[in-house]
Amino acid sequence: PKPSSAASDVYKRQGAEIAAVYHSIISTVKLQGRSTWDYLGKFFTGILNGCRDFLSLAPQNIDLAVCQ
Repeated sequence: PKPSSAASDVYKRQGAEIAAVYHSIISTVKLQGRSTWDYLGKFFTGILNGCRDFLSLAPQNIDLAVCQ
């Protein structure tokens, strides 16, 4: 097998970290008995509308978000 480059290893690690964050968020939303799709829709709508108050976009706070 061909050895991987250092840059490739960095991208793989970053991808794994991002996947872990998404899985954590999805698990939190599910534990609250909420719809993952609804949460992600509200989250990305907030981001695209310029909301930078990330704490208000957390799963437990999304319905209380100031910037919607």
